[in-house]
Amino acid sequence: MNSLGDVFAHLRSDGDVDGIYTTLAPLYRATYAARGRIEGQLAVASEHAPPHVTNVFELGCGTGDLVAALDERYPRVVGLDTSAEMCHVAAAHGPTCRASASALAPSTFDLGVAMGAVLGHIQPAAERKTTLTHVRDALAPGGRFVCSVHDRRGLSEPRRRRLTTTVDGFRIHQYDVQRPAADGTFDWQVSFEMTDLDSGRTAETTTTTRLRSFTPEELTGLFETADLRPVRTTPREFVAGDGEDGRAFVAVAERPRDR
Repeated sequence: MNSLGDVFAHLRSDGDVDGIYTTLAPLYRATYAARGRIEGQLAVASEHAPPHVTNVFELGCGTGDLVAALDERYPRVVGLDTSAEMCHVAAAHGPTCRASASALAPSTFDLGVAMGAVLGHIQPAAERKTTLTHVRDALAPGGRFVCSVHDRRGLSEPRRRRLTTTVDGFRIHQYDVQRPAADGTFDWQVSFEMTDLDSGRTAETTTTTRLRSFTPEELTGLFETADLRPVRTTPREFVAGDGEDGRAFVAVAERPRDR
């Protein structure tokens, strides 16, 4: 899918929907940007970056808006995402997008970024450890990894949000619910309604994705198992209002300089 028009036509024809990060990638980009996250994410990444940053990677770059913003600030930036559809959308307006952190040159990067609860999508636990080990290997000594994750302490009961935006001739309503599941996971159910403003026709779809939430202590332990030194955790502040308070936190880790 290359555009909202493609997604709309696909939904109107009752085409299969693989998920929010595949079939619905352009729709995801439109609603994600409407929440105003990118400027805040860029500010958080820059605030916690080490001095004199040259090489940057974003893990789970999605549709590429943040990696494009990073590319405007830093000399060399690369995006990573396992979704071919997301990489396709990202490549249209940003730097190179690759499929895996294992493809990164070792000991090269000053800063790694993973916003948007990327680590919560990586399951099972062994895969998270492998990914963080690749992150550690890609960082230069003293390089930092800045990520945001869902805070388990704020997901003890269902959380709901609504969003309405108009993009490229479509009015889009998004309604999502985060429902606690088992063993620190939760189900993220997202419903979309698209209206073509020219014809008045509508299309609807709903997807559900299971993610993992974390506590600061758990994430600190994950960093340590990957030989990353925890630096700090702080409440996520780049999304104001809309029920976001208490949903997530930012964590920063560093590759030790003496190894």
